[in-house]
Amino acid sequence: MKPVASFFLLLLISTLLSCKENNRNLVNSTYKIQENDFSEIDSLKSTPLSQISDSLFIPTTLTVVDDHLIISERTGDSLLHLINLENNKREEYLGRYLRKGDGPKEARLAWKLFPIGKKDFGLYDADLRKVMRFYVDSLIMTNESTEEFQLDFYGNGISILDSNFYYLNANDRSSRFFAKNISNGKVKGFGSLPKLKNDKYIQDERDKNYQLEFARLERFEQRFLITYYNIPYLEIYDLKKKSQIGIEWFDPMPGPKELGRRTYFASGQILDNKIYLLSMAGNPNARPRNNEIFVLDSEGNPLQKLVLDTNIFEFQVYNDIIFALTSDTNSSDFQLIKFRM
Repeated sequence: MKPVASFFLLLLISTLLSCKENNRNLVNSTYKIQENDFSEIDSLKSTPLSQISDSLFIPTTLTVVDDHLIISERTGDSLLHLINLENNKREEYLGRYLRKGDGPKEARLAWKLFPIGKKDFGLYDADLRKVMRFYVDSLIMTNESTEEFQLDFYGNGISILDSNFYYLNANDRSSRFFAKNISNGKVKGFGSLPKLKNDKYIQDERDKNYQLEFARLERFEQRFLITYYNIPYLEIYDLKKKSQIGIEWFDPMPGPKELGRRTYFASGQILDNKIYLLSMAGNPNARPRNNEIFVLDSEGNPLQKLVLDTNIFEFQVYNDIIFALTSDTNSSDFQLIKFRM
């Protein structure tokens, strides 16, 4: 059996066994997608948003809430950029918000933005281990968050739904992701972690687990998308349907010396009836960029491949427009661009 095939067989077996042992009550299915499954291919041309790009220094992530595009920033005295997209009119840059600092209603590292509801979004500060909640109108008026939550866990992905945090936790290997009730602290696990039962990959077990499990979490209502940075694999969880879908991507598995040195997925988005994935195709660069976005339906079936005229590293879909961040690999000149689908 080929190494790639044996890896995914082991991954599938261990996932199914783990689901049973942990009694997660999820209906599990795993299948493989080939690149030629995307029969519809469209090429998209970028439009630079130069006036907004002039205000960017080191942007990191994007989210769209309440007809506003929000961009997080790593440097400067204020860590959020706000752009008004209302009625698909010309993008209006509103300025920078959220003071940088270690105090209440301040952030040190605006590491990850995520939508919460139709009018609010969250910011995960990985340095201060807290989540800040914002309503766009209130942020514009007060330059402050509406709520703050101090976390007792460290995760590389987080979301809020109803009265629960949903998050990935690198220090708890009992489940793939977790829900923690904000009021009473009760924790519930969902799914299971992929396991690579091959000692030749990385000798240090803890390092091996981290490299395999490093992932990104996105949410739309009760559906969650988990994309893996270091292996060609993704998962779709639907808590309403109690289902878990694992998808083996068409890129080959990295070799023993390449695990953790190649990137497969760096940005994704799950919406009502579509999933968008920025494939990095195993890019070995420390700052990977690529120009291919793959579109799946809500069940993970291939729909479309979008070929962009510019390499990007982060994106958000808003109506029929893709907003994206780009820069040259070795440049600090970041730009915001858009593509009309």
